[in-house]
Amino acid sequence: MVEVRKFKISKSAIKDNLIICFIYFTSIFVLNKFTNASYYYSFSNINYFSIISFIFLTTIIYIPILVFDRDNFNFKVKR
Repeated sequence: MVEVRKFKISKSAIKDNLIICFIYFTSIFVLNKFTNASYYYSFSNINYFSIISFIFLTTIIYIPILVFDRDNFNFKVKR
């Protein structure tokens, strides 16, 4: 039989995603400025809407998983 592993997300997944997106887009910006290149087919510093939509979509994916994870998510206040 094949064992199916449960997909778990840490509590800092959204924060980590925002940090990685920031590092990715700043490195593309620096690379474009350093090489004096312009890649219109990719996420670049010119198209801010694509950057914001990419960050929003990759961040919103984690929210349903975090909400419906019964093992790690609870509304009880720890005292």
